This record gives sequence, C-alpha cells and structure tokens, in this order.
Amino acid sequence: MTSSPYQKIGLYHLLEKIAEGGFSQIFLAIRDGQPYAIKRLKSEKTQDPQVVSDFVREVRIASSLEHPNILKILDQGKTKDVYFSVTEPLLGLTIGQLIDHFRAKRSSVPLSLSLYLIRECCQALRYLHHTTIFEYSNSFLFHGDLAPDNLILMMDGTLKLLDFGSAGQESLGASSKRHFGKLFYLPPEVLRGEPPNKMTDVYALTVLAFFLLFGQHPFEAKNKAELIEGIAHLEHPRLDLKNLVRSMHDEAAVRIFFNKGLHKDQKLRFQNIEEYEHDFFRIHFLSKQLKDHMEVRKFLQEHVGGQLKELDLSWSQKIQNFYKAYELQTEEVKQDVEVVESLLGEEERRKYPRILTREHAIQAEILDSHSRAKIQNKVYQLSKGGILIKWESLIPRQGGLYPISIYLGKDFPPITTTAKLLYEISIQGRSHVGLEFVKISEIDLKILERYVEKHAKDIQTGKVTSKPHQKVIVDALFSDLAQFEQEFENNIKHGGLFLKHSKLLENGESVWVRVRFSHTLQNILLKGKVVFCKSVAENKHEVSLQLDLSPGHLGTLLEISKMV
Repeated sequence: MTSSPYQKIGLYHLLEKIAEGGFSQIFLAIRDGQPYAIKRLKSEKTQDPQVVSDFVREVRIASSLEHPNILKILDQGKTKDVYFSVTEPLLGLTIGQLIDHFRAKRSSVPLSLSLYLIRECCQALRYLHHTTIFEYSNSFLFHGDLAPDNLILMMDGTLKLLDFGSAGQESLGASSKRHFGKLFYLPPEVLRGEPPNKMTDVYALTVLAFFLLFGQHPFEAKNKAELIEGIAHLEHPRLDLKNLVRSMHDEAAVRIFFNKGLHKDQKLRFQNIEEYEHDFFRIHFLSKQLKDHMEVRKFLQEHVGGQLKELDLSWSQKIQNFYKAYELQTEEVKQDVEVVESLLGEEERRKYPRILTREHAIQAEILDSHSRAKIQNKVYQLSKGGILIKWESLIPRQGGLYPISIYLGKDFPPITTTAKLLYEISIQGRSHVGLEFVKISEIDLKILERYVEKHAKDIQTGKVTSKPHQKVIVDALFSDLAQFEQEFENNIKHGGLFLKHSKLLENGESVWVRVRFSHTLQNILLKGKVVFCKSVAENKHEVSLQLDLSPGHLGTLLEISKMV
C-alpha cells in the first residue's frame, strides 16, 4: 500500500468529521497514539482575511488559558492553506443536548444538575474575568458567546467552556472585531451596537440559569424582530417557583435575582460574576447541587450512559481501524509530513522579547496631528517591534499612524520612527495604547536591540497573566492495561502516582490529574499535590504526586481501565 486513506494535517491523522459550523469543521484525530479534536477552518473561508484574523485571535486567547472548566487549545498551526487548532477530544454532551434529551422525555434538566452546571460556569467566568493579555491592565477577558452549545459536560463529569471566537479583551474603544454571540443570550446594550464586555457573560449566564430552572427562555418570540423587542423592552414572565424553593423568602430571592440579572439597564444588573454568585447561591433550593464531578459522572451514566458509551466505542473503533491501516503503509508515507507554521507568528503582536519599563524613565514624544504639538507619553513596555504607552493626546485613532521620538536615557541616543496604533486599554483608569513600529531604520533598530539586551533581566515573555492563580492540569496516559495495573498496585491504590510532565512544577503545588487510557476516550479527573518534581531533560520532568482519592475514585479507575 503506497498511500494513506486518512487525511493528514502535520502529524495529525483525521479519522472522522464529528461536527460542522458555518466557518469550520471539527474532526476526531490521532497523533502518537493519543486522540485529539481538530478544528479546521473551511477552505473557502481561508480567503477572507477577517475570518482568518478572527480564527487566529481565538487561538491566541484559548491557547493561553489554563483552567479545568475551559477547553484549552493544545496545538495550532497552518499547512499550505489549512488553518487548524487542536484540543482534547470532547466525549460528552453540550448543555443544549442535555436540555433536548430531557425535553424528549417530557422532563427538564434535574435541579441538582442545573445548580452544578451554573456553579461550574461561574468558576470558568471567574477565572476568565480575572485574566488579561495586557500586563498591568485592569481590563480583562470576556467570552462573549456563552450559550448552551458552547458548554459541554464531559463524560468524566467536568464542564468545559469552549469556542472563544467571540472572546476578547475589554477595551475603552469600539469593538475592533465582529461579534457572533447568540441572539437569545445578548443583553440590550449589545443589541444596540455597544461592544461586549464581562457583563455580557454575566447576563448570558442569567439567561442560561433561567432556561435551566424554568425550561424556557425569558423572552420567547416567534421571530427575530419579536425577540429583539422582548430583550430590549419586555419583562420576563412571572413563573411558578413551587418546584424550586420551599419558603416565601426564597421565592422572593429568586424573583429579585432574575429581576436584577435581566434588568434592561446594565448599571442596575450584576456588575461582576462574584455579585452573581453571592446572590444566586444564598438561595435555598429544594434540591442540593451535585457536589463534584464524580457525582456528575454517576448521574451521566444513569441518564445518558448508553449514548456516551456508544460514542466512545465508535471513536475507539475508528482509532483501532486507523492503526490496522497504518501498519500497511510504507515508511515513505508514514514519514511524509507537511511543514506546519505557527498561527501566532502571523498575528501575535508580541513577536519580540519586551522589557517592562516601570523602573526606567523612557519617554515617547508623539506629534499630535491636530494641534501639531509634541506630547510626552510615559512608556510602559518596549520591544524592537513596538511600545505600550500612557496616552496623553486626543482620542486615539485605531489604525492611525503617528510619528514618534523615543528617549531611552543618557546612555542611548533617541530614536525616531512611525508607529501604527493597534489597540487601546485601561490601566488604573487611564487610557493606554499599543503601537507597532511600521517605519524604523536599521540604526534605530540596533539601538533598540542593545537597550533590550542590556535590560534582559526585566524581560518577560508570558502572553497572559491571571489572578487568582489556578491549578495546572497534568495528564497521565496509560498505553496498555499491564502498565496501568503495575502503577495501580505500586502507587495509585496507596494514594500516589508517578508520571512525566512537560513543565516544571513546584513542590507542594496543587494540581488536577487527568488519568487517560489509549483504548478508550473516557478519563477521570483527580485532585493531586506535587511531592517532588525533577528535571531530566529539556521540557521533560519526572513528577511524584499525592492523590486525593476515595474508594469511588479507585472503582471508577478500574472500571475505565478494563473497558474494551
């Protein structure tokens, strides 16, 4: 056999198309024995620069996020005209699919599960809304498209927020990209054309909570015009609460919650996710929420276990079929790999190491095109590719070109250049802008390189900062049953685990451990703590973990390991 029956993107073999949208397709894929999901931009869409820009923006944001409730992009790239991103395979059901499943049974999503889903959404948003792609900024990320089809409940019981195509950083200026949020979940101000922000997500979660608890949208309509009218002007219906809460006090609390969360004036709504959580979770509901992902896993097995097991078996069979075909391929075909370019190299603003200049008296003098005055601006970040400055001039023009002189201090001559304004953000309540150098001489470029090299101790290359710190997720993959049984007997059943990880972890650091098996897409998420971590090679570390286990965890591990 001289050719492969499977499409290939870089080192990934595509096994089956599992989903499709207007702009992209999702494939089950495999690489080095591990299954993945690949999102590929449709070929006809790659000719649209705006679509490509939006796709790369999504990749740049999602690849830097690290939270158990957020689907992380693990890899990305471009081969010829194919743009793609890679995540873990999504073995689970979206909230939309769960709603449809229970509706088909003339029922609704059980209250205990609904409360769990709302709590997990809150955790994802709390992380996202405290994460920024601009150091020192007090504006943060938002999702922008929170809806049932963008939340998937995995078979292991964890909820994942996905699809960051509408995500962005809060900005002082108008939105610089198209917004694709689902109409049902958009607040009145976004429908009027205002840019989305963190409060857009909080409003969407209020609508989702209404849908889960009452089984209907707060503003039902026959068409788009009616829906927009309802969101903008109508009050949500007053519904029966007898199946939700017992006391009149809690009935009042539910009504107050939704009156506030769905208010037409955003100033009178929840101002952040913490406010939302405080008001929602002090309500005493008739059912207790499922307490953790193990309880949710058990719930899924009872209600939709057959559906998920069938999906797992189907995907696992396709992986086995791939390896049967792969063994028949020639070495020439196996080693035929297209060159993959990183997508982030095309749009990543921070192409170069940059210094954070709070301790350095660097000034940028900008010629104001209106007054022709020269205005001094403090520089916050500097690289040979551009600067971040405190804006002291008139209203900045996104995309505008500005002549700039940069004064680096007595040891370096000033440099002159022309810069393009890329974005505007708020830092401590003041306007700051990022500018990219578009015209700079070789001499000035060398001066910048020397300056950055001299202050190398201040260089920071991270793209995203997050507050508060979140747990790292480490993977433990077992390729065969014998390997797992040995580790189970020697370590796991005694509360320990030994594995290899790509990042250096701190002793005593709390982590999430995802235990996976090569013969099934099912996995289990466990809490762990690093006992020690030793570096053995570049990007390769040996890690000893202490696991937080119960008899239920051990039983589930054995159950998954013996699936065929």
